[in-house]
Amino acid sequence: SQLADVVQQAKGTRYYAAHQTQVKVASKALYYGLTTLTGTQTLGEEYCGILQIDERQLYPTLGRRFLMVVLQTGAGFGVARVLAAIRGWLQRRRLRRGQTKAGRAEKMLGQAAALFKSDGLLCQLSMVHLAVFYFTGAYYSFSKRLSGIRYVFMRRLRQGEDEGSGYEILGALLGIQLIVQAIVRLKSWQNRDKDIDGDEMETE
Repeated sequence: SQLADVVQQAKGTRYYAAHQTQVKVASKALYYGLTTLTGTQTLGEEYCGILQIDERQLYPTLGRRFLMVVLQTGAGFGVARVLAAIRGWLQRRRLRRGQTKAGRAEKMLGQAAALFKSDGLLCQLSMVHLAVFYFTGAYYSFSKRLSGIRYVFMRRLRQGEDEGSGYEILGALLGIQLIVQAIVRLKSWQNRDKDIDGDEMETE
């Protein structure tokens, strides 16, 4: 993004690499703040001819749009930072007590934080949610679903063609991609388990 280029030129590549996640969050917040929050269509919405509405078929209020922007840009990042802070506090307390083995709570926080990684479970669920959107045309993301904001098509498509026609193809392709990724990941887990069992047999 242009903000990333500005940060790299102003602070250097090393600084950008260390704060890449924060820069991405700030970039998304700035973009949605200047578009959705001000009542302007995003480039994607304008290109597809879609408009945001609420359950009353009205344009969302400022409160709804603000909630959507917060959830869309910083919810995952904020939760991940809070989990990391709590886990760090538990780790420091454990080390002060002279304990070397991580406790149950610390392990659970680590597992929860892994959900927010770029290849984590929540990311995969978001992709599934997106595939459903291509079929239904309702809620584009979890943030829009939680804030009650959905899309409505403003432009008429080609004569005799349904509104959703064409987007179902994207949903099907995305669904196939997710299935292939799930199969590859499952095979990877199976191979890893086999390697672990083989190592245990060799040690015996």
